Amino acid sequence: MKKIVIIGSGFAGVYVAKQLLKKIKNNASVIMISETNYFLFTPLLHEVATGGISRDNIIQPIKHVFANPLFAFIKDHVTHVDTKKKIVYSSSHQQPYDLLILATGSKIDFHGIKGAEQHTIPLRTLHDAYRIKNQVIHTLALAEQATNPALRKKLLTFFIIGGGPTGVELAGELAEFIKGMLPSHTIKEEEITIILIHRGEHLLPQLPPKFRTQCQKKLTYLNVKVMLNCTVTEVGKDFITDQKGKKHTTGTLFWTAGFSSRTIPLDNKKYPYYRINSFFQVVPHKNILALGDCAFLEINGKRIPMLAQLAVKQAEVAAHNALATLDLSPSLKSYHYRLDGFLISVGQYFGVAGIQNTYFSGFFAWWLWRTIYLSKLPGLSKKIRVAFDWTLNFFYPRDSSEVIEMSKK
Repeated sequence: MKKIVIIGSGFAGVYVAKQLLKKIKNNASVIMISETNYFLFTPLLHEVATGGISRDNIIQPIKHVFANPLFAFIKDHVTHVDTKKKIVYSSSHQQPYDLLILATGSKIDFHGIKGAEQHTIPLRTLHDAYRIKNQVIHTLALAEQATNPALRKKLLTFFIIGGGPTGVELAGELAEFIKGMLPSHTIKEEEITIILIHRGEHLLPQLPPKFRTQCQKKLTYLNVKVMLNCTVTEVGKDFITDQKGKKHTTGTLFWTAGFSSRTIPLDNKKYPYYRINSFFQVVPHKNILALGDCAFLEINGKRIPMLAQLAVKQAEVAAHNALATLDLSPSLKSYHYRLDGFLISVGQYFGVAGIQNTYFSGFFAWWLWRTIYLSKLPGLSKKIRVAFDWTLNFFYPRDSSEVIEMSKK
């Protein structure tokens, strides 16, 4: 029986495993290795960070996702791969393979900015979401007790660095979250300052101009200030410095300014990403495939975006080619890049959406955003629970209890 080993349990890893298990019979087995024993539905992570939905409702244990005798899961940290021996080495295991699929995902990219990694909170993992939520709750409590006006103002100033989809969605949800907590605090709404910093000329540069403008107007309505053409050059414990040398004081800094590929060494050689061909093969290894955020595929001189929707679409072609490489399916298929559209929510009741050259904005786009993501959550029980959380939010304030963490994953 052929052994197909997948490294990673994110969108790319989980969906390629699903496709493989649909296609194989008893001629192959699928082994997944990951440090994380659950699948995290990252598109809703910002809602967990702002008390909109329960953290348990966007994760699904890997062994619940795959109830298949041809599937095995190993929770471990992969250190490197020996491509000649065809062995994956992890902290406590050596796993032989006939075909290897790299789905190692991405990591936060701090762009080498001094102090950014040490003094900002990113949004990539459950641990990050917990930190964001706890930071906001704790900071409001400190500000309420502060007698020094300058200290109070600093504590009530929140900076978000990065004006892409994650930053815009977090800014909108953060504004709603804080506003909902104010009735139980002696803090006025006008004391809160939320600032979204973006180094480019426009927020959401990948969107049509009309929708970029609408998103920015909605943020302004939510009392979020937008600073464009502003490059952060240094980050301190309670300040940032911009390209003009101006220092901005703050009590909280969130980082949403981009990701880079996460990779593991092949034959003790480190890679910034895995360069692949249109068959997802990691050149020059025909029996090693890569997809999702860790893979670099160039189309018309540009790298295709690092998006979950693309990882899901890539999974079907990658699974077919994995089996074709093992002579378990017909000839290799070439992947053809196509981006179906975009879905972005900005606070309650407003969103923008573009699906196959049809564009929406306002309440309908927000409703569509929720409906589509709800349909893509793994497991019926998770869908019901998230829908219930969202329904409760119509009638009650968001959950503002601090989270006690048991793990940083």
